[in-house]
Amino acid sequence: MQKQRNRVNLTLSDDVFETLTELSELSGTPRATIIHELIEEVIPQLKVSIDLIKKLRANEMQLADEKKVFIDMLVDAGDVINTAQGQINDVQGHLNATIRKINNDEE
Repeated sequence: MQKQRNRVNLTLSDDVFETLTELSELSGTPRATIIHELIEEVIPQLKVSIDLIKKLRANEMQLADEKKVFIDMLVDAGDVINTAQGQINDVQGHLNATIRKINNDEE
């Protein structure tokens, strides 16, 4: 028997919704899948954040340590953003190639 997946209601700004919709249409991937994949990508950073907050609450870290962890998290987040941008560029490249092919076929 397959385990039931957890669901969550989510309210998005118009800009976020439109962006996800456009990416969904271009990539052929459902919006929910895109959101799920994006969240999966940042889980490691979220776990580090949880650990950091727990340590801060327990007064186990010094301010210098906190700053280093935060900077490392920003670097990791930048890597995730760069990867996502690369994937978006790939989809856009495929779309442009398809459009060029369609235009050449019509000529």
